Amino acid sequence: MPTDWKPEHLVHPLRQGETFTEDSAWQFIQDLLVEGCPIDVIPLDKPPNAKGYVIIVKGHPPIDKIYIKLQLTADKVWGRSFHESYPR
Repeated sequence: MPTDWKPEHLVHPLRQGETFTEDSAWQFIQDLLVEGCPIDVIPLDKPPNAKGYVIIVKGHPPIDKIYIKLQLTADKVWGRSFHESYPR
């Protein structure tokens, strides 16, 4: 499945000067979900008929927003995207 997972390229918005690690990115996602952040459900092209779950949150300047996309399967949560949110 296609991914654009680059947390190590972003500064953690709550930990000034600290870049995300793989672990801190997943902890950040967990914290967002526990806090009840807004989530958009989108159709995925690959695999067909699957759903993606998108979270967009404030980033650390100069990054305005962070785009996170997850996919749920029967046994796992897959990180599909974690990067700067690009204008559409």
